Amino acid sequence: MTTEVERATYPLGAPPGIPIPFDIGEPKGLFITSIGSSASALKTLTSTWEVIVLYATVDCVVAFGSDPTLNLTEDTVKTDHQFVPAHSPVTIKLPDYRFKVIRIGAEDGKLYVQNYRRWQALTTEALNSRIG
Repeated sequence: MTTEVERATYPLGAPPGIPIPFDIGEPKGLFITSIGSSASALKTLTSTWEVIVLYATVDCVVAFGSDPTLNLTEDTVKTDHQFVPAHSPVTIKLPDYRFKVIRIGAEDGKLYVQNYRRWQALTTEALNSRIG
């Protein structure tokens, strides 16, 4: 049975009217970078990117800002940092278009940054408020 919330959030449905749970968006760019044992050089995305999906082949931490410090000391709050578990996509609203990345663990890997733009004509207000 489909609820009103499901119908409002996912307006497109399968033939019997069952909502399809996916975020409607248009891919606008992909950025791939290596992840090593020391903080990467400052990476720069396009300043118009807003909603991104982070996917890494190893556990890593991404720090955003014009000159982010990647110091993974314990018992310290890190602002503008995002933990990305290996093989688990993380969708965020981009806090800054510049970042550094460092691995957690022994193996090097890759970080994939996918930019999405909402398709306003297809999304609902409930969905838009969820993704930025």
